[in-house]
Amino acid sequence: MTDYAAILRQHASPDVIAANPEYFDAEALSAAVSGGTTGHVSVGRTPLEAEDQQAVVDWCEDNADRYPGIENIYANVNGQYRKGERPEPGLKRGVPDLFLPVAVQHVSSVYPMRLNWYHGLYIELKRDGRQNEKPSGGLSPEQVDWIERLRLHNYYVAVAYGADEAIDVIQRYYEGNL
Repeated sequence: MTDYAAILRQHASPDVIAANPEYFDAEALSAAVSGGTTGHVSVGRTPLEAEDQQAVVDWCEDNADRYPGIENIYANVNGQYRKGERPEPGLKRGVPDLFLPVAVQHVSSVYPMRLNWYHGLYIELKRDGRQNEKPSGGLSPEQVDWIERLRLHNYYVAVAYGADEAIDVIQRYYEGNL
């Protein structure tokens, strides 16, 4: 029998595991995958952050002919560690989940005659429904700090709640509608 919980634990970030321990229980997850429900896990559940992230990357790869360079998007593994294991050297907590290394030019909304360049797009991806958590929308202090620092260096940084919102951000980034 496939241990789906182990697979998810391998790819999930610590904040997802801490917020949703029921998704990492082998018995509950196996029941949900096979069509039943146990505890809080159900087939109609909100996707895990890792599932949303995969959906965004898949969408980008499927739209490579429409948006130049979009296939270069990649997931950042910073901050992902396993309890009891030593984190890899150089990893930093709070770095946004996805990075699209494509520079784009936008007309400034403050100064319409001025053009702004963004060096790339960072997306901090949260599970849909976490917008109302904490005053920061579910962001850790380290994430808030990284977002502020990246914006100071002309990166466009967005927090997206779910795959659909992340895809919308990417489309608006390319279309200059930020």
